[in-house]
Amino acid sequence: MSILNRQVLYSVKGGQVKFLDWAITKTTLGACAEPFQMNNRVGTSDGSRADFDPSEMMTKVDRLFLVDDETQAKTHLSGGGTQLNGGNLQPRVWIFTGDN
Repeated sequence: MSILNRQVLYSVKGGQVKFLDWAITKTTLGACAEPFQMNNRVGTSDGSRADFDPSEMMTKVDRLFLVDDETQAKTHLSGGGTQLNGGNLQPRVWIFTGDN
C-alpha cells in the first residue's frame, strides 16, 4: 500500500492555527480517515530523531483544509454525513486534581 496524498484539517481561533488530529488520506487501497499529527517526527532505532523529509510518504502533507470547528471536521472526515470517526487523539486540557 502507498499513500497517494494527504489532506490535513485545521481551524483558526483567536488568530491561532490549530491542526486537528485527523487527515483524509488517499491510498492505493482507497480513501480513509487517518490519525495524523502535524508535529510528529519519526525516531530512529538508536533513539535519536530522524531528519524531517516533507516528501516522505508517512509525513507528507499535500493540502490543508480549513474547517470552522471540530464538529464540521468530524462530518467532513465522514464524507459529510453522520460522524463515523474522529475525536481528539491527544488531551486538550490537563486537569490536575491532586490524585494524578
